[in-house]
Order: sequence, then C-alpha cells, then structure tokens
Amino acid sequence: MTLHINGEARDFPAGLTVASLLEQLGMKADRVAVELNLQIVPRSNWEATLLKDGDKLEVVHFVGGGSAPAVGVAPRSESSESQPSPINQEWKCPSCSATGTDRFCGSCGEKKMGRHDLSIGHLLGHAAETLFHWDSKIFRTFRALLIRPGLLSEAYVNGQRRTYVRPFQVFFVSNVL
Repeated sequence: MTLHINGEARDFPAGLTVASLLEQLGMKADRVAVELNLQIVPRSNWEATLLKDGDKLEVVHFVGGGSAPAVGVAPRSESSESQPSPINQEWKCPSCSATGTDRFCGSCGEKKMGRHDLSIGHLLGHAAETLFHWDSKIFRTFRALLIRPGLLSEAYVNGQRRTYVRPFQVFFVSNVL
C-alpha cells in the first residue's frame, strides 16, 4: 500500500497501524505527533488506527533544540542537491549510537555530519559566530570590563550567563585583539 508521509509517497505492507508504522520508521512514540488525513490521531488510538492505501500522514518529530522531519523524508524547503549526503542513507549517531536515516538523530537530536560540516570554512564560520555574534554580548561584556571590572565575575558566580560572553571567549577575544 502507498502512504503519503509528509508529502512523500512511500510503499508499505498492508495492515499497518499508526503504531506499527512509527515502529517501522524507527521513531520513538513519545517524540512524535501524527496527523492522518487532516485529523490529529490521539496517541491512545495509534494501536487501533488502521492505515489504508492512499492515506496522507503528517508526522512531526520533536527533537531537543528544534524539530526534524520524519525519518527518511526530505524536508520540503530544501532540494536534494543541497544535502551533503543522501537523506535515506543510514548512519550511526556518534553521541548515543542510535541508527537512523534522517538529518538529525531521533534519540538525542545530534545532526548528521556532512562534508561541508568538516570544512575549514565551516569551522571558521562557527568560530566567528561564537566569538562575535551580533547580539551585542561582546560589546556589553567589554564595556563592563572597562567600567565595572568586578561585575562580570559577580554575574558569572550568580548564574547570570546569558547577558555576557563566557569567560573563555573573553580571554580568547582579548588575546586575539
């Protein structure tokens, strides 16, 4: 039978329930929500809800720090040419050792590494973003260092860590400058 999952037609054996489909896709039931033919399927009905040929499902997979599309289903907004590796290729998560076929691990949310992620340009881009993110933390931090030198230490000890740049970053940027 053919099911349309997040806009992509896929073939499955007949007689599947929502619960068995999620199991086949390797998804954890506590991290997804399912819509079947424009109706949300309550988790309590997954075992009893039989799927039919031509059903349209939207599966939302919740991942810490964001969301990811259903396993094996390419995001709609990106073309397959922009993917560093094939989306259906199985991979093993380096953080939790779970296997999957999506761009993000279904267990812990770790992103699948691609060729671009290991390039020098990508590394330098992340370093520049971390050190000089334009949310004015760096300017606020150096202003506090010059005007009220003990303020940063006091704020860090008191747990106020979102307002200022972290101590190692301050040390690194100061040395670079």
